[in-house]
Amino acid sequence: MKGTHFGKDEGTHSQMSGKDEATHGKEKVFNESNVGGVIFFLNNLPIRFHPQVDDDLFLVPQIDDHSEVDDDVDGVVPSLPVGPENIGATFFLPLKRILSSKLNLHGFIRAIYVNFGPMGYYKVKPNTRLINQLAAFQTQLSVLFQYKIISNPDNREEVWWTLTNLPDIVSNLPANCRKIGCMDGEGYHSQGSIVNYRDYISAASDEQTYVFVVGEIDTEIQAHIDDFVKVSDYDLVATESLNRVISTMEIKWGIF
Repeated sequence: MKGTHFGKDEGTHSQMSGKDEATHGKEKVFNESNVGGVIFFLNNLPIRFHPQVDDDLFLVPQIDDHSEVDDDVDGVVPSLPVGPENIGATFFLPLKRILSSKLNLHGFIRAIYVNFGPMGYYKVKPNTRLINQLAAFQTQLSVLFQYKIISNPDNREEVWWTLTNLPDIVSNLPANCRKIGCMDGEGYHSQGSIVNYRDYISAASDEQTYVFVVGEIDTEIQAHIDDFVKVSDYDLVATESLNRVISTMEIKWGIF
């Protein structure tokens, strides 16, 4: 299927040498080439309904299923169980927190995976465009759900694309990674005694890649989780869970 272009690549990683980075009290200087890095998986976040949407479901007309779509052809998004407005309102701030983080801008985030629930699984390159307006993100999702792929117009590099299912994501993860379920509120009690996320990150090896799963920890994904961490005793929105994990990883690797 022919890719659809959307916007310009504004969130590219800066290229830094070791001498440019702070070390936060450690002799070793960390950079994107000597650590395993981080992967984030936003899994089926609870849908937040956009205030401008009156109905629980946002449905638009069907389009014909064409294998090739011209970039300048006007089309509409297929009928969606939950529309781009509501999905955008749910995932906008979590994705913005990841993409705009110093952890990402310094090249320490390796990949981002998203489960949009009924709209399926997608992979996002960390150097994809950083969108600062919710309306623009909702438009981007409309394009993504219609064509299943978004490319950078400057070099035609794919920056968003669809994946088949959860095993497809797992098969793409590095062999040495640790998959970590981030728990908060009442949820962590079901996992028994689990370590605090700060203690876990502090003791973690720098060479290993860490996959932080934020959102729903259902029975399917539990089978793939290596460790659970407690992010808070209270219920947190996804953005706050990400904020705590990202900030702690930045401190660990001296990113300021």
